[in-house]
Amino acid sequence: MQERAAGTGGRAASGGDSVKKTKPRHRWRPGTVALREIRKYQKSTEPLIPFAPFVREGVNQFRNKRESRALYRRSPPCAARGSRIPLDRTV
Repeated sequence: MQERAAGTGGRAASGGDSVKKTKPRHRWRPGTVALREIRKYQKSTEPLIPFAPFVREGVNQFRNKRESRALYRRSPPCAARGSRIPLDRTV
């Protein structure tokens, strides 16, 4: 019969080296974290894109296009008045 070591809870004392098993890391199934983030951002009210700089950039692009179109539209009468060749006519 084997002798039991004191304080081992009824297990026999082993003099050999103990192997420490590490628990594998928990991994969520594909898509679980994505769905959690979607719910999180749907509940929140904070803007994901800073609104003011984003709108300012769009307005500047629109304004530049609008101004260039207006300039192009006004150029033929000005060219005709000054007896110059208009922009759209090729020489």
